[in-house]
Amino acid sequence: MNENKPSRNTSIELQVLGFLLNNDFYNRVKNIVTRDMFEGRYATLFDTITYAHKNYGTNLSRDQLDSLFMDRNPAMPSSAKHEVFDIIAQLSEHVSDTGDLELDVTKNFWVRDRARQIGEKAIAIFTGESEHFGELKTLIDMVEDGRMSDKTTYSEMDKDATQKAFQLVRQLQAHRPTSLVVLNKDVKDMTDDERRQTFQKYID
Repeated sequence: MNENKPSRNTSIELQVLGFLLNNDFYNRVKNIVTRDMFEGRYATLFDTITYAHKNYGTNLSRDQLDSLFMDRNPAMPSSAKHEVFDIIAQLSEHVSDTGDLELDVTKNFWVRDRARQIGEKAIAIFTGESEHFGELKTLIDMVEDGRMSDKTTYSEMDKDATQKAFQLVRQLQAHRPTSLVVLNKDVKDMTDDERRQTFQKYID
């Protein structure tokens, strides 16, 4: 097996972290790949990779990432360090000459993360915890148009967004199970009890 190639079982988080070891590729995507797209140990490794590129501006090997991570996290328990080292050992240092394939994988990672954010914000609106319709619309528009950005702007959401919602569902179904609930009454006009009764069955 070629150790520079990720296996078919490699998660998309591992693949993207591996791509980010390449300084040119990191600079290409640094404004769209953010820490909150990773969880747990992956986020900690992302911090180390970001630090390295900002301070050294060169490609990173797995051994260099090992050393830098240990230097930056001296108080981390040994068991946690071993978890991180296991992750590093699975990273691929290979990026193609054009980087186009790696960029497509990173775009899919970005879309998946935005789908997660859309789901979380939609549930917050449905349950009455948030009324930020404009922020939700912005995320929907970004995914629909393929505009990758870490910048968020706000605008008022039209009441009748049914057609756009159907288009979004079709797009997101390629990345995660997605369905559409059509309401007879605007969420903002519902009482708290009506919101709970309407949406509880979809989020349990």
